[in-house]
Amino acid sequence: MALEVKESSCKECGDLCGDSVDCRVWVQDGIEYTEPPKSMIINAILKEVYSGHGSIPLSNEKYELPQNLITQHSQSKILFKCLM
Repeated sequence: MALEVKESSCKECGDLCGDSVDCRVWVQDGIEYTEPPKSMIINAILKEVYSGHGSIPLSNEKYELPQNLITQHSQSKILFKCLM
């Protein structure tokens, strides 16, 4: 859907977990969005459905979860426990 991975500092998420957090940024037609635009999702689905090709992995490299997501997840679990 989006081959380029971009991130931007996210104050709201950083405030929530008490650390510096970079969130994913989606770029469509030169405009950056904090969540994927509906048209981007629809175009990606239609392209895959009508391309006539099966799903082909873009890379054989093992995926590693970015450290900021690991940190945010662990902080969210701590926050959830405090709220209970």
